[in-house]
Amino acid sequence: MKLLRLRFGVSERRACKVTGQPRSTQRQVPKPKENIDAEIIELLRKFALTNPRQGYRKAYRAVLEAGYQVNLKKVHRLWREAGLKVPFRKRKNKRARHGVAMGAHHPIDANVTWAMDFQFDATQDGKVLKLLNIIDEYSREYLTTLVDRSIDAEGVISALDGIVAEHGVPAYVRMDNGPEFISNALERWAKEMGVTLYFIDPGSPWQNGKCESFNSRLRDELLNGELFTSVTEAQLLTNKYRHDYNQTRAHSSLGYLSPHEFLALDVTTQRMVLTRSSKHRGFYAENYFRSEAA
Repeated sequence: MKLLRLRFGVSERRACKVTGQPRSTQRQVPKPKENIDAEIIELLRKFALTNPRQGYRKAYRAVLEAGYQVNLKKVHRLWREAGLKVPFRKRKNKRARHGVAMGAHHPIDANVTWAMDFQFDATQDGKVLKLLNIIDEYSREYLTTLVDRSIDAEGVISALDGIVAEHGVPAYVRMDNGPEFISNALERWAKEMGVTLYFIDPGSPWQNGKCESFNSRLRDELLNGELFTSVTEAQLLTNKYRHDYNQTRAHSSLGYLSPHEFLALDVTTQRMVLTRSSKHRGFYAENYFRSEAA
């Protein structure tokens, strides 16, 4: 194009019109391939630094959102070239299972079944921290975490009231048989609200599997990496983690969407995502983000 302009003394507009070439092709100089790979590697390193417990599949989402048109296999190759990997975590031995599984009760919409459970940690001075985690089983949305030195039934009710004020009343709440959950106060609250309390069998945590899985993520990605100096700091950091978990963290069970992105889809698409097999979820996420970018 530059040669045509110099030889015939015409403008860029005229030269592009004669050759049938868009003028936009003269505005952007394509980047060398090796520079693009270097940029993606740098992006992957930043992602691994801020999300040390998330692997290349979750990083792939960040690469797509940054505007790079690459596939999952290339991101995996660059991830390995950069020497990145999720630190090894020792797996616990599987326990023998007893009792009746309650998996037949699967919610088919958001705000139908909540699940809650307690977790324990400690502050820098060695004092106990007690965490009450509550999630939505359908959307995997992280509804709240109450952090305190001790939490009784009234604390559980207060946390539930806060979520009800924002999301409405659920149909079911799934939990274990802890003393805070089997209290008369919580039973009265459930009757007043029209909520069914769904207790798992004693000693059967797998019947509350989605909340147990969330507890594992929270332990792995936040609690094991932070040394809290106070209850206030622990509450602030868990609130920050909750925001990132709901807004930006990719979930393989949701087609590598965040809970809020998943809830923004229509119901038909939500069902399609949930029923897809795990081997197709990466493909769906890739095409979903590309269609959004288009």
